[in-house]
Amino acid sequence: MRGGTVIFGTLAILAALLPVMRSNFIPLEAAFQGRCENGHPCDQTCFNIHNEMFECSCTEGYALHFNGYSCLMLNDTTVAEPEAKAADVRSILKTDEASSPNLAIQIEVDIDPPPHQPNDPSDAELEKLGLPTHHVHYSTGTAEAHGSRQLSSLPQGSQSPIRPSKLDDDEDPSHSFIEPPRVLPSISGARNPPNLTRPKSKLLPPPTKADQGDVEEYKDKVYEIDAFCNLECGVEGECFMTRNEKNIIKKRCLCPHGKYGEKCALDRYISSPRFSGHSYLALPTLTNAYSDLQLSMEFRPASGEGILLLTGESADMTGDYLALIIRDGHIELRLDCGTGPGIVRTRDQVHLHQWNRLTIFRHDWGVWLQLNEGVHEEGRSQGLFSRITFAQPVLLGGTGSFRNTGHFLDTNLGFRGCIRRLEINNKIYNFEPSERQGDTLFGMDTDECPEDSCSSIPCQNNGVCVSADSGSDENLDLVGAFEVGVSGILAAMTQQDQEYDDFNQPLLGVCQCPLGFSGEYCEKPVEVKIPSFNGTSHLTYFGLADSSPLWNDFEVVLRSEAEDGLILYNGNNNDGSGDFLALFLSRGFVEFAFDNGDGVALVRSEYPITLHQWHTIRVSRTGRLAFLSVDGQNVQSQMSPGAFNELTANQNMYLGGVPTFRLVSPYIPIRKGLKGCIQKLSINHTPRDLLRGAIAGTNVDPCSHPCSPPPNQQSPCGIHGTCRPNLEDFSCECPLGWVGINCAKKMDLTGITALIPRFRGNSFLHLNREELAKNVLGNTNSINIRLKVTSANGLILWTGGDTFTPASDYLMLGILDGYLHYRFNLGNGEGVLIFNETRINDGRWHRIRATRAEQTASLNVDNGHVITGASPGKLRQLNGNGQVYIGGMEDLEHLPLSEFRHGLMGCIADITIGRLFDIKMMEDSSDGRNVENCLEEF
Repeated sequence: MRGGTVIFGTLAILAALLPVMRSNFIPLEAAFQGRCENGHPCDQTCFNIHNEMFECSCTEGYALHFNGYSCLMLNDTTVAEPEAKAADVRSILKTDEASSPNLAIQIEVDIDPPPHQPNDPSDAELEKLGLPTHHVHYSTGTAEAHGSRQLSSLPQGSQSPIRPSKLDDDEDPSHSFIEPPRVLPSISGARNPPNLTRPKSKLLPPPTKADQGDVEEYKDKVYEIDAFCNLECGVEGECFMTRNEKNIIKKRCLCPHGKYGEKCALDRYISSPRFSGHSYLALPTLTNAYSDLQLSMEFRPASGEGILLLTGESADMTGDYLALIIRDGHIELRLDCGTGPGIVRTRDQVHLHQWNRLTIFRHDWGVWLQLNEGVHEEGRSQGLFSRITFAQPVLLGGTGSFRNTGHFLDTNLGFRGCIRRLEINNKIYNFEPSERQGDTLFGMDTDECPEDSCSSIPCQNNGVCVSADSGSDENLDLVGAFEVGVSGILAAMTQQDQEYDDFNQPLLGVCQCPLGFSGEYCEKPVEVKIPSFNGTSHLTYFGLADSSPLWNDFEVVLRSEAEDGLILYNGNNNDGSGDFLALFLSRGFVEFAFDNGDGVALVRSEYPITLHQWHTIRVSRTGRLAFLSVDGQNVQSQMSPGAFNELTANQNMYLGGVPTFRLVSPYIPIRKGLKGCIQKLSINHTPRDLLRGAIAGTNVDPCSHPCSPPPNQQSPCGIHGTCRPNLEDFSCECPLGWVGINCAKKMDLTGITALIPRFRGNSFLHLNREELAKNVLGNTNSINIRLKVTSANGLILWTGGDTFTPASDYLMLGILDGYLHYRFNLGNGEGVLIFNETRINDGRWHRIRATRAEQTASLNVDNGHVITGASPGKLRQLNGNGQVYIGGMEDLEHLPLSEFRHGLMGCIADITIGRLFDIKMMEDSSDGRNVENCLEEF
């Protein structure tokens, strides 16, 4: 019923206005001031490249209709006297009743009370009289719409309503109208305002100032209201208004690229543009990039959302396109060659307020994407087409002339931050405007990124100049944060973020040197055996992710020069939120903190460490319970709150420090990297190669240690051996064929058939031959070994797969407490045979025979009693890589059977595996370590 009423009411109004339309309306070409920029008349909605609506205006003698695009001829009108009480708004314009009916005009009025005088009534008295005590905004339409309202006065010459300029944030279209005052203050002596007919330009010029007498009781506020953008921004500039979180409106000019100042009249040099979120910059269309693309850029984001780069075939996004987007802190590459978008997303997140490096390679369907020093991501475009068409400019920082980006990219947000060093297909772009011999075609609201001194710092050897944090991380006083409270930390971090948002603060530039180089400009090549950290250093490894959510085990051997410093950190988010685990020094105590999602738990060592000495730290977490021990002290434990047992850490793991403490949880009470050395890191019983196992590192120098001599001195293990640190001491690992204290003696291999390898507990031989694998894998095994040993525990033989887990297939022989063990797993559980009739660690020669036929196995020592056993389940075949380790292995801590993580001490004379009866262990080994010739008795 309501809809029907509206329809019939509309028809009635149109019938009443028909005579007026015939006599008072004129052609649009004569009534309108002009057309839109794209040529459409004003009775059509049109947009410019910034998606801003053009408003229509009428020439003198015509008023803009309510619909916003029609012009109405005005008859002679007279303004009602102030004393006259009009029944409704229609009494304002008096027309010839014989020729046309009255017109309905909507009016919006902004009213300010007169300046306060000494004898004026108080606010309470004004309210009692119904008078306003503050600025009010009143809007009314026809009498039928709003009822009859009394107006004491209306400024003469008002012909069209005043519309507020569009704000950057969408306002609620509904208005809460304020009841107009029943009595208006006297306006005696006030001058009539100027004619407010809208000029041709989008912005109204301010009224000419006139003498208003000594006492101004009432003045025109039309040009001073917040909703009217009245800045003069030149021919190509645009007046722009924003509303902050306190609902305060701010106005500024969006100037063309390379311009700034009043009316955007001043020139600005731009080498590294800064984008505000409302900016964009257009570069020439890509050529010869339809199938291959190499792109690299450095950017410093101030927000975790925004469009970095956009280009494609058509401005409406319906053709091919390529886009780089920051979404939730991750870099997302969207590529559409015509048959659907392919999306590649980085696992790592960008570092806010820090320079990030992005590298992209594309060939046909394949895409390779890498952010900073993280792992590269690979992806493919969809469909049959592999070539992309580029016909539009390359847009940086925003959407520019592109439309429908919200639909195709799921975002319209512009990039906030700085961009520098953009290179596409071997072309390095100059961000200066084209009229200044630059590569920029056009742009809007760009500024020069604040000087960070990087332009004058020549970092060498792939060193990267970054803007230093000016010590803000270190200056954050977070010591004793657990006692002070987390709210103080969060407040300090918020204040720090606000400081970083001020781009005009100059930042210092420093070189971050990659692994293998050091010095102020990364000019010094260094060989790092044991890494040393200076408080700004770090090593980066792949994180734990969800590989071991229920448990973690860490062993770290370090020497610190300061009481505070971050040792190890792995978080789930790059903004410090979510799950995390952290190992750090706080006032000399070793502390381990973790959060499974229900709250932070912290366990502290019993005593503080001694500076400048080596210490061994062991940490273990199982679910909510964590244990910590330092140098064998009493184990300390702590239970985390809540009910969550699993911990997920999707970000990279950092050792010795972090690139920025913004990615560290605010619950960690220190904001400094470690100052000292780390010689060992073991994670989940797996030792990490500190240098070769790292995916990246920054500012890492060699530590002072016998295994890390000065450049002009030789290693204590010579040029052939490898020095293995053991706290302040060391041991040498000699490669196969070299022996002696410092691996300087070469073995005589002329009589290799008679050579008997000797194992010293840190030795091993690695056999990797195709014919060997055929005799190891399958349904049966037969092993015959002659040996003599002196160690009570040790690994004799091992074969398995590439992954060392208790659930994977394996077969092994070893000594435990002097007794021989034969163990194997075919996938359903372990079969165990123990020959307990005699110990074999007596230094005498013994012969071992071990066999397996599917699930059943047998073990015999020195032709004695044969013992048998079987593995559980139904699986009957041994699977693996077919490789065999003898006397130990490279990293025994990889071994899933912890009781056999000891190298053999003794000699093995001969070995037979399957049908291979003549295995020359030294000659056939692909690798080995610390193996000597067993010639003399011992």
